[in-house]
Amino acid sequence: MPLASDREDSMLNAGESLGDWVVDKALGEGGMGSVLLCHSQLSDDVRAAVKVLKAHGAGDFKQRFVGEMRTLASLQHPSIVRVLSGGQDAERGLVYMAMELVDGGELHERMGKGPMPMDEVRAIFAPLADALSYAHALGVHHRDLKPANIMLRSDGPPVLVDFGIAVAKDRTRLTTEGMIPGTATYMPPEVFQGEVPDHALGDIYALGVVMWEAITGGPAFWIDGEMSDGQRLFQVVGLKVQSEPLDPGTRCDEPLRQLIQKMTAPDPAQRLSDLSEVKRVLGMAPAQTTWVPTVVADEAPVRPVRNPNTEVLTQEI
Repeated sequence: MPLASDREDSMLNAGESLGDWVVDKALGEGGMGSVLLCHSQLSDDVRAAVKVLKAHGAGDFKQRFVGEMRTLASLQHPSIVRVLSGGQDAERGLVYMAMELVDGGELHERMGKGPMPMDEVRAIFAPLADALSYAHALGVHHRDLKPANIMLRSDGPPVLVDFGIAVAKDRTRLTTEGMIPGTATYMPPEVFQGEVPDHALGDIYALGVVMWEAITGGPAFWIDGEMSDGQRLFQVVGLKVQSEPLDPGTRCDEPLRQLIQKMTAPDPAQRLSDLSEVKRVLGMAPAQTTWVPTVVADEAPVRPVRNPNTEVLTQEI
């Protein structure tokens, strides 16, 4: 039985080989590729998540795929997914990348169960901040940080995945002209205002939004009502540009509360400029800061607008 779908270009059966890997089952599928659970031909106990670009995937998408593999191979951090191998099946026209298998679920699944206690927030986001800080120091920026791209290990630190639209120093931008890559909910407002964004500040903003959602238990941006994707995106962008810094309220301590406000400041000039303070605050050491939010929020979390995780770049793997 086909694992991924009934389309010819994505048919891979259990037991079929892809390089040194044998297919067990499908883990997921997107517009341009699939992720398969595989085991090594040498041992059933050596398993991997193998990301496969479909046979019709070409041009920018293939370049992005290869660029992601190169970027991940250059990064060595316990909270960044590791590349095990990669290659091309010329006969079937498939390009693939084998990555470490993370045995937990996605962060958004955990967030769907409600607000996180502060100890859990710190345990998850401190390693993520350290991983981003490490990547930024090497000139690599994720640009699509969101709960679906954060995996939780059952025993160990969380893992950042999907560097498909990451920007690496001295690499060519691989997105199609006229398209803004990323997920609108987690993108900083300046991206929609015609500014050339600072990608490090964009990652910091996104991490702050995800932290706010983890603490409050709800999505930061949501729009109710029936409308087209284009209309929804238009409203999200307009409201996002006018939003105030996100405030999680008094459920968390004051240093963490101020930290999230600084991370999500809509004006990049007022936003936290690096992740050192994030790591310091999440490491239980109160940060000394003189930053004051534009608006003093009440006791409840500030929810400027709500919106589902609207994708701007629609064809994702």
